[in-house]
Amino acid sequence: MEYSKYDLAKFVQTAFDGDLPLLEKMLDREEPIEGYHHDINQHYGEFNALHMAAANGQTEVVEMLLQARADPHVKRSMPSGQEPEDGETSTEIADKWGYDDIVEILKRSEASYPKGMYMRYGPKNNAKLWPMDQPEGLDPEQEKRAKAKLRGMLRPLPASKADFKFYGDAVFGLTHGYDEEGKVLKNKVVASASTSALVDQRAARTKCALLFPGKGSQYLKMMNGAASNRRVKEMLDYAEKVLGYDVLDVVQNGPEEKLESTEVSLPVLYLASLAAVETLRSEHPEAADRPGAVAGLSIGEYVALTIAGVMSYEDGLKLVKMSADAMRDASKGTPQAMLSIAGLEKTQVADLCRQASSRTNEICVIANELFPKGYTCSGSRSAIEELAALAGKTNGLLQSKILNTDTAFHSSYMEPARVKVERALMEALPRLKPPSCDIYLNSTGCVFRAGSDPKALIPLVCDQMVKPTLWEASVKAMIEDGLTEFYECGPMKQLKAMMKRIDQEAWGNTKNVEI
Repeated sequence: MEYSKYDLAKFVQTAFDGDLPLLEKMLDREEPIEGYHHDINQHYGEFNALHMAAANGQTEVVEMLLQARADPHVKRSMPSGQEPEDGETSTEIADKWGYDDIVEILKRSEASYPKGMYMRYGPKNNAKLWPMDQPEGLDPEQEKRAKAKLRGMLRPLPASKADFKFYGDAVFGLTHGYDEEGKVLKNKVVASASTSALVDQRAARTKCALLFPGKGSQYLKMMNGAASNRRVKEMLDYAEKVLGYDVLDVVQNGPEEKLESTEVSLPVLYLASLAAVETLRSEHPEAADRPGAVAGLSIGEYVALTIAGVMSYEDGLKLVKMSADAMRDASKGTPQAMLSIAGLEKTQVADLCRQASSRTNEICVIANELFPKGYTCSGSRSAIEELAALAGKTNGLLQSKILNTDTAFHSSYMEPARVKVERALMEALPRLKPPSCDIYLNSTGCVFRAGSDPKALIPLVCDQMVKPTLWEASVKAMIEDGLTEFYECGPMKQLKAMMKRIDQEAWGNTKNVEI
């Protein structure tokens, strides 16, 4: 199919999120615009749509994908250096995460769905090999009907980008693209992200993972001696021009209220974490220059993107500043708050959030999945106060503490900020580059492979603003993928403390780096 509004990343993300209305449109093969006209079994990185739905407990999505003839026998694509045979099926993934109802559904499907042939070598290991007369597993007649419907909808292309206003659906302008003079490239289709475009750069990488903290790690008197490092001094000078204040003066002299504010703490953390990488570079250059993977908690994800070479420091700082300002503005309507909870299972916390939301008729959701039985929740202040009261009466609770913030990060309150950030990232897209190492993302808890199309990163990075960060899942995925050394680059020891509760061995191999 020449035109498809959605790429593989969006299809897999939709399955993970459980967006049933959108998925139903995508699975309509005769829908020329909304329909997803590619192989629904295709891996995005290591997982396909059925894997992701099974991992996130999306029962209805699993049923819809199976009805669309998704193959339950397809295994997870294994990283370089691991055996394809060790890949997990969707059934095994659901079983690992405790979704018994999904396990039963998938087992029934496995019994009735004939096994095909699956690749056992190369970067596409465990991919399904379709018969030559049925490319990508599509019904050829169905595809012909969709193409015919599309041709009937086409309009003449506008003469230039400046003339492009509304052309059926914005996808037509995107799929054709424009040359440097703004003229339409009538015979060229802009490539979307797919596993075939990935470049395996892992062989030259170390087994080290760099981790970057999020809001709450900042403190007065941090970054002592930062100005003595030439590269950090250059970053500080540029930051003063962009931010309008001296970062070192704020972190050394305060006042603390200024440092704690969203619009100041987030850019400062971005800079402090990058400065810590310079310290690491002087002590362990191979880890700083050739990490096997990077990951950042919340705003730390922008540091990860910068270290992976997706964006420059200059673009990253501007994006973080804009994001921080946008989130501050999004918090001005309804009074907002966050609560940390430890000692309860996720199902208990989710149920308490539902109760608090029902009693107040306001938003209350899990915002961060940090470590086993460790969460933070976001919502309106009244809902969070109700949640704190409910949690205090729950057996097993170890901690319940309202945090020092008036912003409900990672909740739908941040949707206005998400829109602004997505627009800014799309404007920066011509300058974004494929990552030089693997990135483990907050919004999915999964890896985004080195060499992947940076355009596919944009919705995933933006999603973490309105959805929970899956930090525990990200760390476990790194460990499963063979990362053996971990460096927390940035102030405090927030991530190392959480590592102790996630994996004892990895905790023993985690070091803190500051400047």
